[in-house]
Amino acid sequence: MVIVRKIINHLRKLWASFQLWRQPRYHSIFIEGDLPNSLEDKAIYIVQEDGFLWHTSMLCPCGCGEVIHLNLIPDERPCWQLSRNQDDTISLFPSIWRTKGCQSHFWFRHNKVHWHREIPPY
Repeated sequence: MVIVRKIINHLRKLWASFQLWRQPRYHSIFIEGDLPNSLEDKAIYIVQEDGFLWHTSMLCPCGCGEVIHLNLIPDERPCWQLSRNQDDTISLFPSIWRTKGCQSHFWFRHNKVHWHREIPPY
């Protein structure tokens, strides 16, 4: 019975890894000035001015349709850090946790959404 449980747990972990692997990536859109009136699905917008990052915006990945705006200015709170990875993707730190509405909680790493309970935050 113990062996069966171990096999089932192992299969669950493999399935979760497969789901993460096949998850579609977002594409990054760097813009100067204002956001467009409607945002694309599976896109993250990075708003900059004169080379300085101001904020990033995206549609909530849960599908609720709400727009998430994240501050990138270090002197303002709350603030997220954007890093550009070697594979031309971006990551945000810390996690994004909506306290109103759908209450989604996720990490954005290498242009992919990782739901809070799916993967450790590294």
